[in-house]
Amino acid sequence: MILRIILFLSLLVSSCEAKAQEPSPQEVHPITEVVHENDWYLQQAEAWKKKTIAEPTNAFAWYNRYKALRYADFPRIFRDTVYKAEVAEVVEEMGRAIPESFEYAYIRNWNAHLGEDAWTWLNKAHAIDPTRPEVYSGFLTRFELEGNWAKKTDYARQWYDTRTIAPSLLYLAKNMLESVDQNGILFTHGDNDTYPLWVLQEAKHIRPDVTVINLSLANDRIYFLKLMDHRQIRINLEQIEQVFDKLPQEEKRAWMIRHLEEMNQDRPVYIALTVGNKNLEVLEDQLWCTGLANRYTPEKIDNIAILRRNIEQRMLLDHLTFQPYTESFPYEDGLAQSTVSVYLTPFLTLTEHYTEAGMATEANRYRELARQVGRLSNRESEVETYLEKSQSKH
Repeated sequence: MILRIILFLSLLVSSCEAKAQEPSPQEVHPITEVVHENDWYLQQAEAWKKKTIAEPTNAFAWYNRYKALRYADFPRIFRDTVYKAEVAEVVEEMGRAIPESFEYAYIRNWNAHLGEDAWTWLNKAHAIDPTRPEVYSGFLTRFELEGNWAKKTDYARQWYDTRTIAPSLLYLAKNMLESVDQNGILFTHGDNDTYPLWVLQEAKHIRPDVTVINLSLANDRIYFLKLMDHRQIRINLEQIEQVFDKLPQEEKRAWMIRHLEEMNQDRPVYIALTVGNKNLEVLEDQLWCTGLANRYTPEKIDNIAILRRNIEQRMLLDHLTFQPYTESFPYEDGLAQSTVSVYLTPFLTLTEHYTEAGMATEANRYRELARQVGRLSNRESEVETYLEKSQSKH
């Protein structure tokens, strides 16, 4: 039932009328602040391109042009050589136009991804303007990969103190951590379901017992082994040496999840609900929703009891019906639309459970919560369609 809900929601596509007028340049915020539809980024990339042509020394315009292009169809940056060349050309143009700016140094770091060149440019950007918060994600990634855990803690605290991480993401991080049992292992996917978790763990000491493993970073075998040693997670080194670097990425991710579950019976393994469906399909029959994460185990468990406990006793849900930070954090509404939809799976799961059990009051509570999430995430019609289909079965 869990995966059926996930797949149903992921397959529904909303449509909107195209605007005839040419879009004006708008600031492209980091995805830890606001997430837009792909077409919006494509339009903004073109709008900011025109701006940089008209004002070639405008660092703000170059910065937004790069971000818009980078966020447009984001996975392409890792697999499409033509797209990589297009992005690299923008970086070269920036270097000729604004070579000594923070924006150029930071973009050079960003575009280099995780190599030594990235580290050099990240330090240069920070030296040019130590007040800019954009660098903190890069520092956290760097120190995580290096195994410099003390530095990671230091920079996580500094980032938290800047107050630039959206409250929606911190709520999401708190509730995701609370979906995991003691000493659990939690696999995450990207920026918004990894950095806020690290920051809460390091800066606020919230659920430091949970080991957060970003699937992208874990593809690096040396880092993976270093993290396993640091967190005292059992592994079969011989098996890892035999298969780790030979498996395709998607197969490797599933293999890691299975391997850690087999080797650590006392440390439950979870996959964040934000992890893409490609990672879920081969594990479909062994996933059990416990909140904002799926517990992976080949054995059948009473996940509904765990889900109820986590939602009703551990999670903070007030922000789904009342958002006190909207005025003080001006991008909160935009971010909420892209983050709260992850709550649909647990809420719809409990709606079906309580409906089948004949517990109308409880079923209605989660039905209304699902509807509220649908409104916040602009998926109201999708949620109603699912609820109607579900209701017709009962």
